[in-house]
Amino acid sequence: MAGEIINDIGEAITHGLKIEAGRLYDDFSSVPFAFVTVDPANYREYVGYALWLYRGPTFPMLQCVWPLKSGLFPWDDGYDPAGAKIQPLLGTRWPEI
Repeated sequence: MAGEIINDIGEAITHGLKIEAGRLYDDFSSVPFAFVTVDPANYREYVGYALWLYRGPTFPMLQCVWPLKSGLFPWDDGYDPAGAKIQPLLGTRWPEI
């Protein structure tokens, strides 16, 4: 299912959708997604090759974040900390959500 969702997001971008951090998207599946800006401190561990390609951490990157079965996102009160093992949050939450 993840591959299908990633492909749907890519296709939407190809057709002009601009993905923004700090907004919920429910166009890609029955589960809402949010995007957060990745902290460059996480680039080395998660996108090492891109650091070489872009010659350093000078490029912006977004992380697609989904809720657990409980419906809670990592920044929500009551989020199960075990969810961080499945989906480590690479950026920070934003006030709009």
